[in-house]
Amino acid sequence: MLQDVLAGLGFLHSRNEVYGDLKPSNILIGGDGRAKLGDFGGVVGVGTQKTSNSAECGTMQFWAPEMFDFVGNDIHASQAGDMWAFGLIVLELLTGQEWIAGKNSVEIAESVKRFDIVSVCRQAEMSSSVEALLCYLLSKNPVERLPSAELIRSGRLRSILGEETPLSQFIREELDSTRSQLRVKDNTIDRLEKEIEQIRKGDIHSQLDSLRKEKEQIQAQLGESESVNVSLQRQLEQMQQEKEKLIEMKDEFINQQAQQIKMKDEIIDRLELENKQKDKTIAELTKKLEESVAMEKRLNDKLSATHSKMVALETQRTDAAKDVIWTENIGDPENAITVWDPTRFQKEGPRITSLVDEWKTCFFDTNQCSSTD
Repeated sequence: MLQDVLAGLGFLHSRNEVYGDLKPSNILIGGDGRAKLGDFGGVVGVGTQKTSNSAECGTMQFWAPEMFDFVGNDIHASQAGDMWAFGLIVLELLTGQEWIAGKNSVEIAESVKRFDIVSVCRQAEMSSSVEALLCYLLSKNPVERLPSAELIRSGRLRSILGEETPLSQFIREELDSTRSQLRVKDNTIDRLEKEIEQIRKGDIHSQLDSLRKEKEQIQAQLGESESVNVSLQRQLEQMQQEKEKLIEMKDEFINQQAQQIKMKDEIIDRLELENKQKDKTIAELTKKLEESVAMEKRLNDKLSATHSKMVALETQRTDAAKDVIWTENIGDPENAITVWDPTRFQKEGPRITSLVDEWKTCFFDTNQCSSTD
């Protein structure tokens, strides 16, 4: 049946059309056992916008999740939406129950929102191959969903799923597994019915005692399991506390590293500032030293000039003294007496005095002398 449904969908999808209302009541079984699709009133072209309040939008229980996100009254029809409805039909065949239900559109939308195909497959204990197929058909993201029935019908599904088994084999395996589980359940029911019959025929009190003992054993096992769970919970709490401590230690270490880095940056900035100040001080001292050397050179030059001037003044003083003194021989050359000539001293005295004063000025105050003095 599913192969026939896929063939019909694949034919429509190959013509770039959307069926739009795939549900169990639109699948018709002929006298030859072949399935056919009916009610083509909702068929539209790919990309066609449908009105949400019209009959062509199909049955809301089989809407894909993206169809509930319509803007205004326009609903986007897509072949991926047909694949969602096909996946729900396959799931209902495998589990025997409806998974999307509600009394109105709000409840149906909430049911679709809560629906999780992985949890359903694990709950129904399906094989990994069937779970993979249903996950491709019932992905809430239309981009991750199988885009069209043509992809499955053309045989390219095997390359997508990484399986060599065709779709019909997937369904057949799951049906066989379901039949096997039903046989096991039937055998269990038969065994229980026989045990009940034996209880009715046998000693009821002994059977009750046996059942009580089994109950006590089960309760003891449950108690042990509970104690194990408590122990595991405590270990989990301890591990969580240790994890929190490690996180705190990590944060503290990171803060310490950040503080050390900040201190290093401050020290580097301070050293750079001190180096700049030292360089400035060295430049100032170098300039002062150069000025001091220049001043020492000027003072040495002035000292040499002063010394030369003093020598010249001493020579002039000696010459002037010779001019103002005379030697008088009082009869005895050995007892000759050198005396001052008052007349000549009065004439030459001012010039000598001026030369002596000038010499004193140059000697005691070198700043008063010019370089030519």
